[in-house]
Amino acid sequence: MSTDAISSAPPEWAWFLQALDQKLEQVREKTDTVLERFRELESHFDQLDHDFQSSIHDQKMDLKELSQSLQYLSHKTQLQLKDTDNSNAQFKHDTDKRVSDIHFATREELSAIARRLEILEKLLL
Repeated sequence: MSTDAISSAPPEWAWFLQALDQKLEQVREKTDTVLERFRELESHFDQLDHDFQSSIHDQKMDLKELSQSLQYLSHKTQLQLKDTDNSNAQFKHDTDKRVSDIHFATREELSAIARRLEILEKLLL
């Protein structure tokens, strides 16, 4: 309230209007303080929200990268397992062939020794 309004009011109201003016000024100051605090908190909240969104984005990117790495490693592991299976199968095939060759050669050698023994027995008897 302006001082002109207080001074032009009847004297019995002057003290009341002055007290009302002081209360009004206190309410304005309190409102300004509350608004200032609200704006600070709002700004702080906006910063927190921005940081949170940024963190979520970074974590999503990390998860995406980890997922891609996992898919790559899974694919590479499958290829290595297939290669190992193929190597094992080839090794088994080669080993079976060698065993078969050795078995055949041993039979041939034993057969030749048996023939020689028969000849020796005949010669000795």
